[in-house]
Amino acid sequence: MLFGGDGPATLRRIGRYGGGWVAAAGLGAWSAATAFAADVRGAWAAAGRSGTPRLVAMVYTSAGLNARDEALRHIRSYYAFLGPQRADELARHVITDPAQLLDTRDQLADAGFHELLLLPTSAERSHLDALEVALN
Repeated sequence: MLFGGDGPATLRRIGRYGGGWVAAAGLGAWSAATAFAADVRGAWAAAGRSGTPRLVAMVYTSAGLNARDEALRHIRSYYAFLGPQRADELARHVITDPAQLLDTRDQLADAGFHELLLLPTSAERSHLDALEVALN
């Protein structure tokens, strides 16, 4: 069982019951995610758990033609309850550049993350194909 969150209760849950942590790092929270991952490993060890916790990160992505516009449209809709200014701020963190996606993947791997989940901001086949090309 993987837990999300980033507070003391999350650390207690992981230490006692969890198999690891899911980081919602997808909207510019890379440094916070890598810092909390160290806390997760510490809580794991303090609980006397053997091995290491599984670390998974999620990031919003968009690729292909009009990637930035697709990201903005999706994030504005999904996070509309936060208001337009905050939704636009969050949309700026969607990874739309293939080099940035590879760099993010590598940074998270260097920080000990085992897996990266991509959250595409478009269901268009061309955008999904562009993501696949970017990662290969």
